[in-house]
Amino acid sequence: MYHKMLVPLDGSELAEFALPYAEELAGKLGTEIILAEAVNSPKEALDTALQVYLRGVADATSGNVMKHVPEPGAPEIRVRTEILVGDPAEAILNYVEERGIDLIVMATHGRTGIRRWALGSVATKIATAADCPVVLIRAKGAREDVREKGAIRRILVPLDGTAASEKILPHAQELVTHFKAEVTFFQAIQPLYNAVATTDGIVYVPYTPEEMKSFVTSAENYLTRVSAPFRELGVPVQQKVTLGDPAEAIIRFADEIGADLVAMATHGRTGVYRWMIGSVADKVLHAGNTPLFMVRTKAEAPA
Repeated sequence: MYHKMLVPLDGSELAEFALPYAEELAGKLGTEIILAEAVNSPKEALDTALQVYLRGVADATSGNVMKHVPEPGAPEIRVRTEILVGDPAEAILNYVEERGIDLIVMATHGRTGIRRWALGSVATKIATAADCPVVLIRAKGAREDVREKGAIRRILVPLDGTAASEKILPHAQELVTHFKAEVTFFQAIQPLYNAVATTDGIVYVPYTPEEMKSFVTSAENYLTRVSAPFRELGVPVQQKVTLGDPAEAIIRFADEIGADLVAMATHGRTGVYRWMIGSVADKVLHAGNTPLFMVRTKAEAPA
């Protein structure tokens, strides 16, 4: 499913927080790794220090990847480097499209100070525009025990009942199969309101718990159905339905269960709207605390 993985770097330790995740993903999935750094000009691309840095990271990454290969004697997984020229987000996205990259793994914060190219901003743009899945590792608060304890043990999969949200399911199945992880399927139902006419105008009254019960039951049945293939594989499966703002509920529940990864589909755009994603995914991207696996589903540009 994943043959080529791109890991964007910027020379900072913060950007390298993505490496333990990339190493384990590559080892378990058998995926080639391309370590890439974007520079502003062809002259910068010839910088010897940059080339030495990337080669050193590649050598260390190669050794770490093979620790995660499940079968002794398996072929060595290739790790190579690329130096891209141009605006970081555009250069990375162009490379992804031209070289058939299947997966991007990157940190959400990078270099600071005068030499900063704002990997946080770049990561957001890539997550909202890439046609392949993107794994975002939040450098702030990142786990320090990933290499010792494993990157992915518990996955949270938010769904909203639509076919678009279910685009994440094949990817979630691939992950839980190779990582032997447990998975929790989750749906948050936005509270509904009755419009009541009064002498003072229209008043919106929240549905009672009894009125919301049928919606909760429907969501529980839905999660049971979509999780069935996972249960048949023997994967440890949990499910949870709650009431509340979907984005806030996803973030809160991911923290509550100690999820190692939130895997979800986004409602992306094309053309001049390429930096837009669905509001729920956008909130989870910017306000969440958990590494995020995002699959962009294409949508039409708004009228």
